[in-house]
Amino acid sequence: MSKAKSYSIEIEEGTLQTITVDYIDPSTGLPIDLTSYTAHFTAKVPGTLPIVLDKTNLNGGLVINPHAGEITIVFRTEDTLGAAWDQLEYNLTVDLGGATDKVMKGLVSIMR
Repeated sequence: MSKAKSYSIEIEEGTLQTITVDYIDPSTGLPIDLTSYTAHFTAKVPGTLPIVLDKTNLNGGLVINPHAGEITIVFRTEDTLGAAWDQLEYNLTVDLGGATDKVMKGLVSIMR
């Protein structure tokens, strides 16, 4: 539906942090109802294949507020405390019945 927005995220090492993303219909400016959607956040070290962070609304790493069109990414203490990485490339997508839309992409960095 839309082109993924680029956004850099900074997380203080070893802290609980949330980032809320609004999923908006660009033609109307209104939130898209996310009822029955699955949201997926994946992050990996740039230039590598293995996924370092894998979050969905099904595993508790993301929270969807469906009628408000909001997706909240939950970064837990263990996601960053003592992590071997300083920066990851990420993608945030939503899926409904096999149709996937990229919502946001960018870099996530640890502030040490």
